[in-house]
Amino acid sequence: MRLNFVLSIVIASLFVTTAAALAQSQLIFVETSEKSYEEGETIVVSGNVTSIIAGTPVTLQIFYANNLVEIAQLEIAQDGTFTHTIIAEGPLWNNEGEYTVRVT
Repeated sequence: MRLNFVLSIVIASLFVTTAAALAQSQLIFVETSEKSYEEGETIVVSGNVTSIIAGTPVTLQIFYANNLVEIAQLEIAQDGTFTHTIIAEGPLWNNEGEYTVRVT
């Protein structure tokens, strides 16, 4: 039996302190390729940052009911974009319902 679930997006802000500025706000925008998926399907999470900090990756976390399902550190391209592909399969992906994506 295949199960449906929905990913909801939590957009996080990362605050950075540098020598040039005391506090600079960096916004992260994120989206999934679809709004709902069936177990076994491919999920593509992509996004961009408003400013790039050399050597600083984006951390992606996916939760279901406060349980961590997926975690990854993603390199940011020179144009500020990032992408991560996930196959929704295995014991952590067999729950129907809402999954939360957090990116910092």
